[in-house]
Amino acid sequence: MSATADPATDRTAIADVLLQYGWAIDDFDWAMLAGLFTDDAVAQYSAYEPLTGGQAVSGFLRDRCVGIVWHQHQVTPMRVEIDGETATTLSYFTAHAIREREPDVVVINVGEYRDRLRRTPDGWRIYERRQQTRWKERRDRTAEDRAEIIALTTAYTWAIDGRDLERLRDVFTPDATGDLRGECNGVDEIIARVSGTQRFDVTQHLIGNHQVVVTGDTATCRCHVQAQHTKRGFPGGENFVIGGTYHDQLVRTPAGWRIAHRRLEALWSDGNPEVLKK
Repeated sequence: MSATADPATDRTAIADVLLQYGWAIDDFDWAMLAGLFTDDAVAQYSAYEPLTGGQAVSGFLRDRCVGIVWHQHQVTPMRVEIDGETATTLSYFTAHAIREREPDVVVINVGEYRDRLRRTPDGWRIYERRQQTRWKERRDRTAEDRAEIIALTTAYTWAIDGRDLERLRDVFTPDATGDLRGECNGVDEIIARVSGTQRFDVTQHLIGNHQVVVTGDTATCRCHVQAQHTKRGFPGGENFVIGGTYHDQLVRTPAGWRIAHRRLEALWSDGNPEVLKK
């Protein structure tokens, strides 16, 4: 070990090199990245052919990043073992990337770097790297949005059938409008409109066949509905069913997706229509 070397200082300098690797990729700074490796460095990335030298590593990663508009590497040095003028390290990484052609999809890679570093006149540099990806997945933001929107339409049915209409304030925006067999302006009018369902002994709203289209912070959704209304013992038949489609316009809010406009398109009915009368 150099007479002036200090283990704590070396550990900090080595960790800084490992972190700079992530910064260089995230900043698309390929010259900086090449400078973190020695000229004779050997790097093995998963099953790809080994690379020799910092310029080869930089070129390889630059080509791999074509089409990426944003990425973020989180590198955590887990072990640093210094032996004189060399060091052996183990780092865990999580890398997120978004490509221009898929702006709503984030690709996540999780794995580890096993490195050997050498002290050089310019500081510590990587002369051997083994990268191994342990986990990879794609997360589609629109898929999560669609799931949330479908859950929102389901929450509407449970609020009505569960006779908990105040929960509709978590389904609609405060200024939402509706065409629910009558015009509604604002969530208060929507709640007042659907409160008529409370006069039945039982209601059951079944929805399905959701078609959701997300465009940034707005979305449209349509789904089929069968709404059962029951007054037990009612003369002439105690059930009346309405079948139709909900057409929704939604917006993303700080609290999540909310319906800004809902239109009910009634398509068919069955049973005793007198059940609907007060």
